[in-house]
Amino acid sequence: MNKSLLVKGIVGLMAATAFVSCHQKEQAIEGTWVEVAPDSVIAVQGVVLEQGGKAASVNPAALQYESWQKEGNLLILTGGAMANGQAISVVDTFTILKVTDTEMILQNDEMTITYEKQQ
Repeated sequence: MNKSLLVKGIVGLMAATAFVSCHQKEQAIEGTWVEVAPDSVIAVQGVVLEQGGKAASVNPAALQYESWQKEGNLLILTGGAMANGQAISVVDTFTILKVTDTEMILQNDEMTITYEKQQ
């Protein structure tokens, strides 16, 4: 194989890799994310993800998120809930299917949630 052709191919591959890497910037997920509550056409529910890993629930009184972390494409929310008058610890793990400036889609074994970002 021609050495010049091999060098051109390697340089082209490196340039393409650099271009893709620069354009795949990870989308920040901090913010207030809500959906219309399934049992109401007026109220919303969701989660607030703050910098530093602090979290808060939006509206569901029985479930209170306290912290969050992102590991790869997983969003892990931890907190507490009331069930039959007993306080229990909660760890919800979701796969992040999509995140943009305005939308985040999460999925776990039981459901898919489409959140909109509040401004």
